[in-house]
Amino acid sequence: MLWLVKPVKLAFFVCFIAACLIVSGPVWAAKLSGKFYVTQTCPAYISKNKLTNPDSVVLEPGKIYTVFEANRTPNPSWYRLNISATHSGKRWVHASCGDFLYESRTRQNSGYGCSLPGRADGYVLALTWYPAFCKLNSNKAECRIVESAAFQAHNFTLHGLWPNKYSCGTRYGFCGEVNSREENFCDYPEVPLSQPVRKSLAEIMPGIQTGYCLQRHQWYKHGTCQTDWTADEYFDLSVGLARWFNESGVSRFMSRVAGRKIQANEFINGIAEILGESIRDKITLICNDDILLELRLNFTANLAPGIDPMKLIARASKVKKESGCGKIFWIESINGH
Repeated sequence: MLWLVKPVKLAFFVCFIAACLIVSGPVWAAKLSGKFYVTQTCPAYISKNKLTNPDSVVLEPGKIYTVFEANRTPNPSWYRLNISATHSGKRWVHASCGDFLYESRTRQNSGYGCSLPGRADGYVLALTWYPAFCKLNSNKAECRIVESAAFQAHNFTLHGLWPNKYSCGTRYGFCGEVNSREENFCDYPEVPLSQPVRKSLAEIMPGIQTGYCLQRHQWYKHGTCQTDWTADEYFDLSVGLARWFNESGVSRFMSRVAGRKIQANEFINGIAEILGESIRDKITLICNDDILLELRLNFTANLAPGIDPMKLIARASKVKKESGCGKIFWIESINGH
């Protein structure tokens, strides 16, 4: 009987049983069906308890694997993946190494993990230089405004505020019930906005006034990928950031350089004089036919109202060196002169 076993033998007996449980395999694992999209370099273990990885297998970002087990459900902390056809190719990876999607979701979106809300590791504020936009889209109703006193003659307008996930690139989007792009933006469902927000948005996103419905596209593609704000709060923050950028002195700078060619270095120097040196590697210029069309600013993921935008830009990830503009480009004016 157990009570007759000496203490040393009892300890050995308990350790032996525990060892057998470990060696016998993951009897506590739960069956699970889905895909795992790897977002960071991670080791893949044969045993997650002993962290054994004899052949030093490492999973690389961007790879997709089939999941067939998890250590528990719900809220697994480990997933077991089929990384090759061999028995030793079945490996455990920690949940922090990527994103899990159920089969039903992976069929809807081939991006795997690039349509999950709340996974942004940064934000991009995209601002359009409207005189250039209208030169390239002169048939649009909102481009009939040619008065030099108009808001869009001297200010960048709001294209959008985009939650960004580095591993997804431009594929991070459509994180809600709407999971694909509508060619006609007005075919998206209406976005519930209060009258004050709709009014402030209409000035800084001119297409709203003429039924372009850009706000709908921005919300369903980008706004649904953040989990911090309602549609009202999301657009209120977007408008606030666009106004901050213009009112910092950029609007006056653009009025001085509009209607002429400018060197890229001169343009960046002018923006840096206004907003500080940290802006240099956090801004991307977008040109079309050597005409400045848009600029994009990188922000950190902890973007929130009331925080100094320059602090968020200073700590943001650097942009790629490539730019859509050459060494010299044209700054369009509202009346073409």
